[in-house]
Amino acid sequence: MPISLTTMKIPEALLPDVEKQRAIVTRRQCLDAGLTPAAVRWAVGRTAQMVLPGVLALFTGELDDGQKLVAAQLWAGDDAMLASFTAVRWHSIGDVPDDGLVRVLVGPRQPARQTGFVIARRTYRPDPNPWSRDPLSVCSRPRALIDAARELRTTDRARTLLIQAVQRGHVRERDLWSELEAGPVQRSASVREAMRQVGSGAWSPPEFDVLSAMSKSKILPRVWPNPRLIAADGTVLPSPDGWIDEVALAIQVQSREYHLRDADWEGTVATGTVFAEYLVPVLAVTPAQIAADVQGFVRRVEQTYLRLQRCGTRPAVRMVMRGRGVVPA
Repeated sequence: MPISLTTMKIPEALLPDVEKQRAIVTRRQCLDAGLTPAAVRWAVGRTAQMVLPGVLALFTGELDDGQKLVAAQLWAGDDAMLASFTAVRWHSIGDVPDDGLVRVLVGPRQPARQTGFVIARRTYRPDPNPWSRDPLSVCSRPRALIDAARELRTTDRARTLLIQAVQRGHVRERDLWSELEAGPVQRSASVREAMRQVGSGAWSPPEFDVLSAMSKSKILPRVWPNPRLIAADGTVLPSPDGWIDEVALAIQVQSREYHLRDADWEGTVATGTVFAEYLVPVLAVTPAQIAADVQGFVRRVEQTYLRLQRCGTRPAVRMVMRGRGVVPA
C-alpha cells in the first residue's frame, strides 16, 4: 500500500530512492515503483514539480545546491559525472566562479547540451577514477581542476586555482600534469603556462610574480622558492618565500591569504624574528606592493644583494631546495 509523504502518495518501493536522492526522483523511477502516468501528471504543479526533463522534486519551492546536483546526475544518467567548477566546489578544493549552473560530463553517445540549470559536455575520455557518493558520481580532483582551469581561460586565473590546490595539499603536481597531458591540446595553452608556474615551486601567485620579476634581473642570481633552511646548530628555520643562497637573503611575501601552509598567521609574522636570531636578513613585500610596483621591489633586492656581497660575511645557514624556481633571464 502507498503511504503518504507530505500530500503525495509515495509507493513504499520508491521510498529508498526518495531518501537517498533527497526527494528528487525520475519519472521512470516513479512508474517502476507503481505510480501511474496519470498520478505523476496530477502531482506535478500540486505536490511535486518537474525540475528537469524527466526529473521530479517531490515538493514545491526552490531546490538547494545539493538537490540540484542530484537532479543533474539523474537527468544526465548513470554514466555522467559532475565536472569542472561543480566538481571543484564539491571537493572543496578551490575558488571558482558560481554562475548557478551544474556542469556534467556525458559519454560520446550523448549530445552536448544545456537544459535548465545543467550544462552537459560530451567527452570521449571519461574519468577513470571518479568519486562515487551514491547517487552522485564526481570527477577526480585532478580532472576537476584541469577542466576548471581550461574553462577559466586565462593563465592568471588558472594558476591561482592550481597553485592553491597544490599548496593546500589537495592534489599532487604530477597528477595535474598527467591529467593535462592525457587531455586535448585545444584550450590548453593557458593551463600549460599555469602548470609551468606551479612547477616553479612558488606557493602563491604573488610569489611567482616576484620570482618571475627577479629572474629578469641582470644582477641577481637564481632566487629559490620556499627552501628548507637549516642553521649550523641543526635548527630548522622557517621557509622563506624566496631565498638568495649566495648571501643568505630571505624574501617574504606578507599575505594572510596565501600563507595557509603555516600553522597560523601569527607564526608567519613571527618568521622575521626567528631569522633575526640567526642573523638572516629579510626583505618583505605585500601582494599589493607587488601589483603596484614589482620592479621597485626588485631594485630593493638588487641593492641589498650587492651590499651583502660587499660585506663578505654570510650567516651559517644551509639550503635544501624544494623547487627549481624561475631560471634567471
